[in-house]
Amino acid sequence: MLRHLLLGLLVFSSQLAAQVPVPRETTLGEGTMPIDYRTAIVTPESLAQEAQTLSSSLGKLTGLQHRLLKPWQGRQVPQKIILEIDESLPASAYTLTINPKAAVIRGRGGEGILNGIQTFSQLLPIEAQPQQSSKIPCLTIKDSPVAKRRILFIDTARHLFPVKTLKSLLSWMSYHKLNELHLHLNDDQGWRLESKKFPKLTGIGSLRNSTPPYTYHSDDENSEEYGGYYSQENIKELLSHAAKFHIKVIPGFSLPTHASAILAAYPELGNKDLPDYGPEVRSIWGTFPDTLAPSPETFAFLSTLFSEVATLFTDEEIRIHAPEVPWIEWQNSPRAQSYLKANKLASPAALQGHFLKKIDAILATYKRKRFDPASVPAIDLSTYQRPPELELAEDPTREATTPMISIAKVYQFQKSPAMQATLWSPLVHGEEKLIYQLFPRLAAFAEAAWSAPSTHRFEQFQTRMLPILNFYQNNSLEVADIYLPPKRAALQGTKVTTDMKHAGDRWPELAFDGDLDSYFQSHGGVSKGNHLTFEFPFPVEGKITCPTGGEEQSVLENGILESSIDGIKWSAPVTLANGVAAISLPEGSKFLRLRVTAAQTKPFLVNELSL
Repeated sequence: MLRHLLLGLLVFSSQLAAQVPVPRETTLGEGTMPIDYRTAIVTPESLAQEAQTLSSSLGKLTGLQHRLLKPWQGRQVPQKIILEIDESLPASAYTLTINPKAAVIRGRGGEGILNGIQTFSQLLPIEAQPQQSSKIPCLTIKDSPVAKRRILFIDTARHLFPVKTLKSLLSWMSYHKLNELHLHLNDDQGWRLESKKFPKLTGIGSLRNSTPPYTYHSDDENSEEYGGYYSQENIKELLSHAAKFHIKVIPGFSLPTHASAILAAYPELGNKDLPDYGPEVRSIWGTFPDTLAPSPETFAFLSTLFSEVATLFTDEEIRIHAPEVPWIEWQNSPRAQSYLKANKLASPAALQGHFLKKIDAILATYKRKRFDPASVPAIDLSTYQRPPELELAEDPTREATTPMISIAKVYQFQKSPAMQATLWSPLVHGEEKLIYQLFPRLAAFAEAAWSAPSTHRFEQFQTRMLPILNFYQNNSLEVADIYLPPKRAALQGTKVTTDMKHAGDRWPELAFDGDLDSYFQSHGGVSKGNHLTFEFPFPVEGKITCPTGGEEQSVLENGILESSIDGIKWSAPVTLANGVAAISLPEGSKFLRLRVTAAQTKPFLVNELSL
């Protein structure tokens, strides 16, 4: 009897472990509720859409088709999942109560109900094959988000992602309780939204002559034309799908800078009085001076364009990315300078603010308002999530931006009423790379944005992610491995000190931590006299080998290795040869020092000491 009870507790512990984001409050009850062919879904007509979502997700896990019943039909059903309206709850909040005969999900409306449905679905066993009969624990959950706005931003200007991919992404966003998708629809490298009123935006502005291959900093081009855009029918399809998950889709534009694609299509909107003026869609990454002119023609264009955008997108906000780049064109254009003087603007920076106010007034005409991305804290998922050398050794197309942001750092992201994860796409050439960059870090972001601080424990999050990773795999989602930085501790309490800065989490202690895969790495170049010193807790005898690098750019080119009994008087040094030195320690030695004897501009690394 006790054995069966313990096995049952282990099963239910595993099921509860799959909750990401973790609920605010969970109280485990007694007993279980069976889920099998008899389980029906009871719902009022107002929640029919959410009931269909539940039926679909439940069916994928059970392999069964579950009945949808109206409340009066479900009264005599002994085994059911009930959806109920509770107007006392906040919009995103929900409660979930499970007893042996029924699960009841309550929310103020569809949004809260859907959040409860996703939590309920995560309670079901995650197996490679559908389970037609299973049990879930009886419990009570009360849950609501910390951040009301949980945003995912995707750059579709540099690389376009098919509507099918975005629809799939919306379902995963809902699974992890994110509620806004922002799409970046233009930049110097392309325009991505069909305009009936300005057809050249897609006819010319969506096409670039080439795309930089890896690496990001290369000015090379692949000489292959790249283009594409979302038709208005595509957008309607996407919005309809997003509505099923209560996710807002907000369009985003770069204005008035980063306007190369716009100006390639309509050059009359630019600072055309400049010498050698000839805008084009850019085929390499980087920042370019192409800027809209502050002219009546430009503001008329924007007014007409935003009238079309407001008709297509239903949300009241339009995202305007307005980076403060050098306004070279405004500085050099006589026409722009005349506009500054006429409007008593002191500088191009002041003109930028003036331009944005003009956009605000245009948007207000169509009952829309500007969303400023700088107003919301953001975590960048375009970055490496594991050390670059690991990623690139496995696959050179995993190139990303720096600095590395591990899943642990994403999990620690600061809490705010609105939070966003961003993905810029110069290095994201397709769906496979998109998924790899997002997952599993998006799950960590979702928990950071949703869950209460009192529930935050990264070690527990790791445990809860294990079945989620299996669920990703079962759904053909190829995600990154969870990278955990090495522990900052040397063997046997050895003290390791240095006057050099370390790169990322490549701490000095990693040169002697017992792990052959970890190492110390300097941050940038080093100077003559820089050192890495080891103080052992007891005298060490024998021969010690200190290997630096392994690749030409990682080797210490000029250095010595020396030992000491007291850390004051040092033995005769051994000079590094090809980045390696071995020294025989005199009896009683407790100190070892690697010292740089000539400056070098390249960083170097120190692999595991060998005794």
